[in-house]
Amino acid sequence: MTSAAAGAAAVLVVEDEKLIAQYLDDELRLAGFRSFATVDTVEAALDALARARPDLAILDRKLCNQDTGQVADALKAQGVPFLFISGVGPEALPPRHRNARCITKPFEWQTVLGALHELLDEEPRRATT
Repeated sequence: MTSAAAGAAAVLVVEDEKLIAQYLDDELRLAGFRSFATVDTVEAALDALARARPDLAILDRKLCNQDTGQVADALKAQGVPFLFISGVGPEALPPRHRNARCITKPFEWQTVLGALHELLDEEPRRATT
């Protein structure tokens, strides 16, 4: 994927840990992505999705006591590729999201960046199937 493709991509970050959210925002900008929104509740994420469509999303699996499955459902309905970042492995994802990418915390930025690039590369195939 070219840096132009990354620069055109707006990313929604759904993360309740402030330091991780800021780290993701900073690294996304450095990698040439645009910020769609960074939110820390399910309600704020759904609000943002009701107003516009991001190109990609990064979701923490759990926000305090909130499950982000509803946000993943909304992203899927809109055709937005996403990945989970979680303190637990992919086995903890709800069955309907078991095929989603899941990166376990602690994570390395290059792993996240690689997954975002893969999601962007898959986007044209998704649109034609």
